[in-house]
Amino acid sequence: MGRHSALTPGVSVTRFDDKPVVFNRIVTFLLLLPVGLLTVFYVLPTLNLITSATSASSAVEHLTSRSTWNVLWFTTWQAALSTLLTLVVALPVTWAVSVFRFRGRSIAQAVMVTPFVMPSVVVAAAVRSIIPGNDDTGLIPILIAHCIFNVAVVVRVVGGRWSLIPRDVIHAAMSLGASPYKVFTTVTLPLLRRSLAATSALVFAFTFMSYGVVAILGGPTYRTIEVEIFAQAVAFGDVEEAVVLSILQVVAVGLLFTLTSGESPISQRTAASRGVPLTLHPRSRTIRIFLTISCALMCAPFVFLIRRSFGSEGTFTTVGWRALWDNSLSTVGVDVPRAALNTLVFAVGCVVITLPCAVIIATARQRMVIRARQVELLTAGPVITSGVILGFGALITFDTSPMDWRTSTWLIPVMHGVVALPLATRIIVQSLLEIPQGQREVAATLGAGPFGTWWTIDISASRRALQSAAGVSAALSIGEFGATSFLSRQDSQTLPVVLAQLLGRPGEIVQAAGFAVSLLMATFVALVVARA
Repeated sequence: MGRHSALTPGVSVTRFDDKPVVFNRIVTFLLLLPVGLLTVFYVLPTLNLITSATSASSAVEHLTSRSTWNVLWFTTWQAALSTLLTLVVALPVTWAVSVFRFRGRSIAQAVMVTPFVMPSVVVAAAVRSIIPGNDDTGLIPILIAHCIFNVAVVVRVVGGRWSLIPRDVIHAAMSLGASPYKVFTTVTLPLLRRSLAATSALVFAFTFMSYGVVAILGGPTYRTIEVEIFAQAVAFGDVEEAVVLSILQVVAVGLLFTLTSGESPISQRTAASRGVPLTLHPRSRTIRIFLTISCALMCAPFVFLIRRSFGSEGTFTTVGWRALWDNSLSTVGVDVPRAALNTLVFAVGCVVITLPCAVIIATARQRMVIRARQVELLTAGPVITSGVILGFGALITFDTSPMDWRTSTWLIPVMHGVVALPLATRIIVQSLLEIPQGQREVAATLGAGPFGTWWTIDISASRRALQSAAGVSAALSIGEFGATSFLSRQDSQTLPVVLAQLLGRPGEIVQAAGFAVSLLMATFVALVVARA
């Protein structure tokens, strides 16, 4: 049918179907923005890192070297041990906050989850602050930090599934004479199997790709693949060894996610089958005491972090805090005010880059635009690629004209945006898909065009999600250490880079200043997350 009606020749009428088609075409065109961002700053550096940075003979030589396999072996078994320790520590807490309802339950959940939103370098600094003397680096501090950081994963994923188990199933088993242990092994554990498998895979991946924690707590002896990549590429200048290690990590993590991709953390159930937390009996103090102790242990490193920023060994001084601002740290090549400003500017830049791209992808996904699903899947790439790989890939890719951008300050917030885009996209997509289609249809019948419907319905209803996506992006940028450690220069250092430098140097004042910087970072992240 053309622009003229067949019933009334010569009379021009507007085809209302044209507007949605035009809007969809605009959205499809705008998809070029996130696709271009990911292609240039994720796909290109990663592929270049894997394919063209080393010869086959050199790769074989490095792959067969004892040092490479020693690093891979330590990375693997420390990740496995960290995963096991995290499950042992987190499952009792998860059971308590998922099965029972009691006063302070939400506070206990918040305490367990909070370390996960903190930068990994802050968690590492907190663990280091609680261990006295020369024992503040080594395997034990690494395991403690990994455990504290990943308890939240177990509480959120396994706890979400545990709370869905119908209580009548548990009561039926108990009424048949099953002991609590028998109920757990024959009823609860089989229902939690998939979520436990998914959680274990996530925690293993996080600890396998651990960089900030091991860089600060590992000392000269303990190095994971991530730390060794940085050491070989930057400290020793052996780019070929760093490339081989990078390929090794990409293959290992890709294989892990391929093997566990079928595991669903939380199966979908109807509201009627959802479990309702039991009400804790007022005289049942055991669980209250247990959770109080657990929360205290989770908070202890951060309390000691505050104390260590004001000196140690019984002394109280503000010299560490004063050193941040009086230029006394310039002798060690650190400018904290400049780093703090850079961190905040990069966080804003990350949000400016991430949010429009995430909104475009989410809108295309909701409107089922062609290739929207593929673009959304492309954004998942940075999730399974560490910041170290991204930073190293960018370092060796953008080194020749016309893309000689290695020393460009703007490259840092762009890489932060690549890291943050998957989470921001997921938040906004979820929000748009939850809006009833009827609301859009009502707006259309009232005369709103596709853009008006999108603005008044989709964007208005997703304001909370947009705020959350912006907050998550800013928080990730503030704490990003992997890519930034490769790309930052003296005038573009961020707080995580400065923190690692300070804690890596001896001296009471320098150490106190390092702990003060970690508190400054924690404050920035807390303010951003609170607003989100």
